[in-house]
Amino acid sequence: MSVEINKFKNGLTVVSGHIPGAKIFNLNIGVRFGVRDQKIDEVEYSHLLEHLMMGDSRDTVKTLEQAGSHVNAHVSSESITLSGDALTEYGADLVNILWDRLMHPQMTDELISKEISTLHNEYRGQENNLDKYLGKILISLIYPQSGLVLRPDLEQYPLSTVSVLKLKKFHSQILHPELMFVVGVGDLNKVNIKDLIAKTLSDLPVLKLKKTRIKPQLGQVKFYEVIPPRSKKVTNFRFGWQTVPMADNLSPVFDLITSYLARGFDSKLFVEMRLKYNLIYSHVASSWSISDAGVFYFGFATTQPKKAEQVVMNDLTSWLESVDEVQLEKIKTKVINRTRMFVLSTQKNQAQIYTDILIATGGVQTLDDYIKKINQITLADFKQASSMLSLNNMYVLKG
Repeated sequence: MSVEINKFKNGLTVVSGHIPGAKIFNLNIGVRFGVRDQKIDEVEYSHLLEHLMMGDSRDTVKTLEQAGSHVNAHVSSESITLSGDALTEYGADLVNILWDRLMHPQMTDELISKEISTLHNEYRGQENNLDKYLGKILISLIYPQSGLVLRPDLEQYPLSTVSVLKLKKFHSQILHPELMFVVGVGDLNKVNIKDLIAKTLSDLPVLKLKKTRIKPQLGQVKFYEVIPPRSKKVTNFRFGWQTVPMADNLSPVFDLITSYLARGFDSKLFVEMRLKYNLIYSHVASSWSISDAGVFYFGFATTQPKKAEQVVMNDLTSWLESVDEVQLEKIKTKVINRTRMFVLSTQKNQAQIYTDILIATGGVQTLDDYIKKINQITLADFKQASSMLSLNNMYVLKG
């Protein structure tokens, strides 16, 4: 597969992944403006817009659904993204429909009220996902000036109403070509996304960019949060740290640390805490690098919280310091092969990775590029990244 990135004169970025003969076309389209960029008086506007972009789409995507296609929308800390896949012969329809959804969402008082009610129910469901909860708390500490919705234990959902006029103004401000992106993967001889998008450029506003990214405030103090327990028998722990943005040389090192600590039957959490002490029965880890910051966290579920917490506090540093050259090479091989499996398994995964990299760095990274970065990691790099995971800078959640 060949990949290229093109930027129109007005700033719109298009990434094209060409797979000759592909029967499926995958598309991600959106704006590099997410919940971290909302101001305090714009809380949940991005999320509400994401719902409205797809909320009335039953008729407009009927052709695609009858063809077995799928469309969806997603809002993150960094973007609002509409995504879809279609048989190649319906690829042009997919581009036109998602572009229309992005540019012209239906906004009425009735639809806004309906989607706010839906958001309220989603908001309450957050407390069942500790991974997202810790990630959001860390992001809120990094971007304290933004209008983020984070705490599912608040008494009520913070957005009760918003006028059509105010939401349309917000939409028009973020819908700027310098913030917008299109990522397509498939047979681009049959679905030429550059030409399809070029035909619609007249829809783009010719305005001065008014929305800017909210800058991170790094170096926060240690934070400790207790989530009200949902079970008397099981306690869930999550330990997290602020790390580095995706473009930083140390960013891929945290993928190695993630794998080393909590991926698979050879991971430290499984070997040391499950097999050796029988303290946990599940474990997770994630490295989340974005455009100008990052977070790393790992965690587990246990029926013996005091003992499990003590092992982490006593042994985490020694676990990281014990990695030598031989073990580092094994971790690299594991990460590379897991990544290859993920990327090569579906076109959808390839489109998503290109999108994530584009949002975070403004550029493109192929699978070969990533493998090269992993292979270039030295033991000194591993030690430097590990030193950032100091117990003095740790954020802990348990519930």
